[in-house]
Amino acid sequence: MDIYTALNQALLDVGAAMDVSETHGILCGLICFLEDGDKVTEYLSQQVLGDEAVSDQLAEQSFIQLDALREKTVADLNNEDCPFQPLLPDSEKPLSERVQAVGGWCEGFLYGVGLALANQDIAEDVEELLNDFANIARIAPVEEEQATDDDEKDYAELVEYIRIGILNLYEQKRQDGQD
Repeated sequence: MDIYTALNQALLDVGAAMDVSETHGILCGLICFLEDGDKVTEYLSQQVLGDEAVSDQLAEQSFIQLDALREKTVADLNNEDCPFQPLLPDSEKPLSERVQAVGGWCEGFLYGVGLALANQDIAEDVEELLNDFANIARIAPVEEEQATDDDEKDYAELVEYIRIGILNLYEQKRQDGQD
């Protein structure tokens, strides 16, 4: 079972407020703008699991999985081979489901950025990327029977744009932290 399916099922089992793609988006938004990894996991679990789920055994397991996802995501972002990928359904899922997940991922990312930054100023180049993600969050899925090879290609390019945008944003954060 792949990480997407396993974590998505765990979130469903605990009655989480969102699916795994939106959760990963929130996580990436927090990672790109918060320094404290424990704070990232705390914010993420509060948003995804809610405060009342903290004492529940399933929620505890989900918390552990969310923290492991945070560690994996940070490791992927720091890896020079750039293995980071937005956590989305695999290519065997219908295109409409994958497109909807991309929109949810971007919506989650924007939410995570909002949590991390509150009312802080945002650099112009970052604001441009956030505006692009806001537009992607409103994407409408293609009817499956109308999906074409061009739609698949467009989807792949969109995911790559998101991936590169996050890698660049994270690298910029790392460079800013070293100054």
